[in-house]
Amino acid sequence: EKKKMENEILDNNNPINCNNLVKLSNSDYISCSITFDGNTAKVTLVGKGKFEGLSVINGTKDNAAAVETTGDSSTKTATEYIKELYNDVSSRTANGLKKDTTSDENIRYVGANPNNYVEFNGETWRIIGVFGSNLKLVRDDILTTYTFDNKTTAQGIETNYGTNDWTKSYLREFLNDYYYDGKTITCHSETSGLKATNATITCPDISKINATAKNMIEKTTWNLGGLAYNTKPVNKLYESERGAEVYSGHETKSSDYIGLIYPSDYGFASTDESCSQDPFGITCKNNNWLYKGVWYWTISPYSPNASSVFSVDSGGYLNNNLALYRDNVRPSVYLKSDIKIVSGSGTSSDPYILGV
Repeated sequence: EKKKMENEILDNNNPINCNNLVKLSNSDYISCSITFDGNTAKVTLVGKGKFEGLSVINGTKDNAAAVETTGDSSTKTATEYIKELYNDVSSRTANGLKKDTTSDENIRYVGANPNNYVEFNGETWRIIGVFGSNLKLVRDDILTTYTFDNKTTAQGIETNYGTNDWTKSYLREFLNDYYYDGKTITCHSETSGLKATNATITCPDISKINATAKNMIEKTTWNLGGLAYNTKPVNKLYESERGAEVYSGHETKSSDYIGLIYPSDYGFASTDESCSQDPFGITCKNNNWLYKGVWYWTISPYSPNASSVFSVDSGGYLNNNLALYRDNVRPSVYLKSDIKIVSGSGTSSDPYILGV
């Protein structure tokens, strides 16, 4: 709370998290996070080792107690826990779970505000769904604004509008080297104009991925298959994202810790039936928790050219945008298969707490 007051007085954005404020032994806890209710700090601490089975959930300076973590959720993986919620019809409906119509039959959270809130990296993230043995998350709030890529032909790409090849993009470098690994990089973002200039900027002041969250993230193959506006219905979109239709010479897969949502994630999150038939239509924003009212990047390229990338736009459409532009960024990750839900109900006021 003193740190929060200090930040407000000094008008800075220094992160307030356990890593830089609390001295704890890594052998004693699975996760530690700090949230605020107004000016009141709430600390959640999940124990291990000699504190195995004990947690402090949303403790304050006036009211904090260690409680036993009990119930089936402590012994099941997070994916098993959510699959059981889905298999119970009443829980499925109440929590906003639905199996998609792809051959993989992924379990997804759908609707305007499903119970998919999770505390991750000391922040609020949300669960997109269960994919195989992994949970896929997306940051609930915008992390920052950043170019997808603003290289020119002088940097060896095809056009002066940036590249839509994720493997060569500045956004991939920003999210995986700077945001995840904490490395020093040269940050890039276009500030004006209709042609890229390879412009550099001061790197954004953001909360990076902390050690606890890093330990939960799976390095994953992200599919980079390209799309066009006639790629529909949403099942076809999903298949094309996993396909090989890209601009000549561009990659179709990438192995990374941090990525972005797929356009099909957006389409499947809506409960509007017309969206499933036309994921590029305006109805996709209806009853869709992934709609934010702002432009933000997806990972998927527009296959007919070398420089356009799909975004969710402010009006709720899936739209393509030149890679050079500066759009909002919502990072996405896959969790390791052994991650557990140790407490919480998934609501905004009682998000899931994760543990190993």
